[in-house]
Amino acid sequence: MCAAAAKALQLQQRCLFLSNSSRVLTFPTLSTAASVAAAADRSHSGLLHPSFCPYKQQARHGSTTQFTSVLNQSKGSNGGSSCSSTSAAADGFLSGTATSYAEQMLVAWRRDPSSVHSSWASYFTNLESGLNPALCFTPPPTLLQQPAAAAAAAAAAAAAAAAAGKTAAGLHQVPGATAGAMAGVPDRAATAAAAAAAASAAAAAVQGTATPASASVPAVTPAQPISISSNDPLTAAATATGVAGTGGHQSVHDTSRLIQMIRGYQTRGHEIANINPLGLPRKPPYCSLRAAQRPLQLTPEQYGFTAADMDRVYDTRVPGMQGFLSPDSPPRRLRELVERLQQTYCSSMGVEYMHIADPSVCNFIRQKLETERPYAYSSDSRRKILARLARAQLFENFCAAKFATTRRFGLDGCESLIVGMKAITKRAVATSVESVVIGMAHRGRLNVLVNVLHKPMQQLLSEFQGVSGFGSSQWGNTGDVKYHLGVEYDLFDRDSQRSLHLAVLPNPSHLEAVDPLVLGLARAQQYFRKDKERGLVLPIIIHGDASLAGQGVVYESLQMCALPSYTVGGCVHLVVNNQIGFTTNPVDAGSGKYCTDIAKAVEAPILHVNADDPEAVTFACELALEYRQKFKHDVFVDIVGYRRFGHNELDMPKFTQPLTYTLIARKKPSLEIYAEKLVQEEVLSAEEVSNMKADIWEFYNKEYESSKTFVPAHQYQYAPQWKHLVTPDHPSPPRVTGVRLSALRELGRRIFTIPEGFVPHATIAKIKKQRLAAVEGNEDEKTLDFGAAENLAYASLLSDGFHIRLAGQDAQRGTFSHRHAVLHDQAVEAQYCIFDSLKDLNLPHTITICNSLLSEYAAMGYEFGYSMEHPDTLTIWEAQFGDFSNGAQIITDQFVASAEVKWNRQNGLVLLLPHGYDGQGPEHSSGRIERFLQLCDDREDVIHEENWELSRSSVIQQHNIQVVVPTVPSNTFHVLRRQVHRAFRKPLVVFSPKRMLRLRQAMSPLRDIMEGTRFKRYIPDDSITDPSKIERLILCCGQIYYDLHAERDRIRSEYGTSDNPGNKVALARVEQLSPFPFDLAIRDLQIYPNLRTVVWAQEEPMNQGAWSYTSKRIESCLRHLGCPNRIERPIYVGRDVSATTAVGDKGLHDKELAQLLQDAFNLDCTDNSYLAKYLSRRVQAEQRQQQQKQHRIQQQQLMQLEQHQEEQRLQQAKEPHNN
Repeated sequence: MCAAAAKALQLQQRCLFLSNSSRVLTFPTLSTAASVAAAADRSHSGLLHPSFCPYKQQARHGSTTQFTSVLNQSKGSNGGSSCSSTSAAADGFLSGTATSYAEQMLVAWRRDPSSVHSSWASYFTNLESGLNPALCFTPPPTLLQQPAAAAAAAAAAAAAAAAAGKTAAGLHQVPGATAGAMAGVPDRAATAAAAAAAASAAAAAVQGTATPASASVPAVTPAQPISISSNDPLTAAATATGVAGTGGHQSVHDTSRLIQMIRGYQTRGHEIANINPLGLPRKPPYCSLRAAQRPLQLTPEQYGFTAADMDRVYDTRVPGMQGFLSPDSPPRRLRELVERLQQTYCSSMGVEYMHIADPSVCNFIRQKLETERPYAYSSDSRRKILARLARAQLFENFCAAKFATTRRFGLDGCESLIVGMKAITKRAVATSVESVVIGMAHRGRLNVLVNVLHKPMQQLLSEFQGVSGFGSSQWGNTGDVKYHLGVEYDLFDRDSQRSLHLAVLPNPSHLEAVDPLVLGLARAQQYFRKDKERGLVLPIIIHGDASLAGQGVVYESLQMCALPSYTVGGCVHLVVNNQIGFTTNPVDAGSGKYCTDIAKAVEAPILHVNADDPEAVTFACELALEYRQKFKHDVFVDIVGYRRFGHNELDMPKFTQPLTYTLIARKKPSLEIYAEKLVQEEVLSAEEVSNMKADIWEFYNKEYESSKTFVPAHQYQYAPQWKHLVTPDHPSPPRVTGVRLSALRELGRRIFTIPEGFVPHATIAKIKKQRLAAVEGNEDEKTLDFGAAENLAYASLLSDGFHIRLAGQDAQRGTFSHRHAVLHDQAVEAQYCIFDSLKDLNLPHTITICNSLLSEYAAMGYEFGYSMEHPDTLTIWEAQFGDFSNGAQIITDQFVASAEVKWNRQNGLVLLLPHGYDGQGPEHSSGRIERFLQLCDDREDVIHEENWELSRSSVIQQHNIQVVVPTVPSNTFHVLRRQVHRAFRKPLVVFSPKRMLRLRQAMSPLRDIMEGTRFKRYIPDDSITDPSKIERLILCCGQIYYDLHAERDRIRSEYGTSDNPGNKVALARVEQLSPFPFDLAIRDLQIYPNLRTVVWAQEEPMNQGAWSYTSKRIESCLRHLGCPNRIERPIYVGRDVSATTAVGDKGLHDKELAQLLQDAFNLDCTDNSYLAKYLSRRVQAEQRQQQQKQHRIQQQQLMQLEQHQEEQRLQQAKEPHNN
């Protein structure tokens, strides 16, 4: 039989025995059962219509009216099972692609009966002759598995035909079929016979036992044949029912229904699983609106089975499947199958995995779940589970008893989290995991620290009493609340004789903010452990239900799971689901059915488990770890519990959830429930349970007494790689960061030479050629641009033995096409990293330059976490534009600016924020310098003594972050090298250039990065030959310097005299804004004896930029000098205040810049530019008022004079008359 004929037969089987589902299902290939299973796998819901009945047909296309009208006559059932009354509403098979294909076959047959396969011809001939549609299909000889089966089918067909009033002679036969096989049978028997024949054909096709050697059907790898022992009790039952037994076969309809029922449980069994310990109804406010839309029932009746079918034996074997559909699965009674399905998918654990497209993943989960007993723990293991649960609950009880009025954000109601985490760590160390990185919020944190990481109980209890490791004499150390602190410990597992490093990261109250940090730290640990398979480091993130559904950083972090430069080989996500968010009910907390619906975006399996069943929690966590280690992908465990008290222990939850908390108040704790179960099952006695609790409570009491005299170390116990770094009270003076000329040239030749055979873009080839010439040419010539200096800094650090990671949107090329660290071949799809040219040097570490996903929050957080692992790592996050960095404001505020003072954790993360006003509008101009400066903790009114003595300077160490705005490439080179070439680490914020990247005036000579050079915090005006002529000193930062410089050159050339105002102005650059370079600014101010004004010029609006920060510090410098020449404060020159960063019109931008430059060189202006304008306008107004007043007075005087004259005239006129 040719492939086309085989396809035609397969479609006939489908038309006869399958109904149409919501999605188009592919045709069977191996067997009907396999097809149904695969179709259900592809189906969104995995379910057919509840009233599924394959013999209720409906015509949907006018062209098939005649075809379907005949079929509509059939109302029979199949396989000995009657359809329920609701089956009449089921859709028929003639829809979608099945209709089109059948219609094409019918049209072709009517045109030429020989043009279609003989089975189709036989089918259409019988159909148009008026035969009952159920009798129209006749199997060809190859579909009959064996002569005995063929004879049985023939006898059944003959009896059916006689009952239907048809004879074998009146029935069109498939050529080659026996006459007996063509005999007519009654409707119901015909249906059964056809089903049996189709099932036999499917089995024969899979087993390869029926098709003759001469047939043209492609060879199929044989599956194991169905064999049922005649001595098996199930065989007798199967034989009695006539559905399955030795030599017998169940109908395709039954197979379809069975598979769909199994798929129903696999797909939606979790919806009716017993996972809610409170037993709350599925309706708002206890669940989301979507979860309440469709109450689900999974029953055999829904799939067309009746009570009479419950003791029948069914075969569910499907090639290539696992679990209940496994080829090794034995035949079962329907009752047993349903019980097993209920036990597997509807008990204390509900599983969501049918959204996963990878069949190997689905089969793995089925293999683990669909066994006789998915988990059966020994008595000893159950005792351990009870002990872990007891320690967790009694910890909360003890803290509540001793510190009743203290917030602890307890784990009450979800204590099984501790059981699950202990199961993960025990299993992890046994599977060669060396390090576990944990991130979690405050809920249950103290319990985890003590009972999972084994933080000394006395230390924790001392923190309840106000004793902590913070508040010493050294800088910073503001400390944090105890439920934000992190710890690191090495635990030794006696069972495996292996050590496991566990770390809980410190985090703020900003829920889920720590998620990307966990991933970044795990990735860094994997790098330094050379863990390319990503199996040695295990990240675990513990979520809350409300925050998991509501916080966007969760989605951003999840999207990193399969990115080559971000993946950590999977993360285990544990959800402490207490079914409430502070006072917010689930109906208002999320739109999905579950808070874990977001996991489906990355096809992660989800295990929902009842917190009152610690054994199920243990199994779920062990399974999650095994899945992660095997597939290196994320997995979620949703531990559904409750919150016994309010959001904190001082809160009254009945204000907003009175009914729920009335129910909780009456509920037994999970410890009591589990202990009673073990006592009832005689695992241990009630006395042993009491003794266990008493021992734990006694231990806690002893630790409490010890805590009263506990003395902290006042220093965070750093990981070994951090211990050599100095603390802020041990000065670490600045270091020279220049590099030997020979080394610079060698590194430059390597990274700026394009390898042979690689075809770069012509522009890039030109840039590389120019940069190569810069490192090989005259070291005094200004030819080194920013991109070249940055790449040389990375190359030199690699040669010094440092590891580098640079990530950001478009970081490989650079947003402004300046870096070009990764080149793309223009002829073939190939990439080349310029630092690959250093591989033959056998350097100890590598550089990673990667384009990030389009994210700021999680992307910056990831890099912060990465930089936490090792101080010899230069970790850089680059924003596409500095404007977009505020998308990561939480990371900036809660970690970058304050991690060291809160948690005593140094960090050297570098932020590159492109900044500069070029008329591109309010979203592409400003990195918000003012916001970062506002975060800086250096005082504006105190000048440290260390400023004057470089050898003992510790200014940077005594401040939280550094903010720099380099205007020359050499400073970019030095500031990057300085970041790791010193004995401490501080976050660095670099407002990197945009327009200056290609500005000829902004280039540096090679000499500025050679040996003996370092970063210049302040660059004075070296063009001044006679300081006595300077009347104005303009201080600035960033690219505005070059605008001012060009304007001064224009003024000088325009006036051309010795009294030129351009010669009276000096320009100085503040390259490091924070900590402010008081020493260098004061030294520069002292140079100019005839100074009249000091100006701060900026391109940002007055309420933005550095003005608010620098103005007070410049005042301090002037006061330190005694206000020379009566100069008390600087003058502001820049744009007026603005609600946004920049204007959107290039013409207006240019007009503002022109006004700025005019104000900067107006030596007569002795007030802030806009204040001067205001004062000028005010004076002019007053003058106008005075003039108007004088004019009125003059008018009045004139009127009075005229009146007096008129009176005199009248008087004179009267005098002659009187005379």
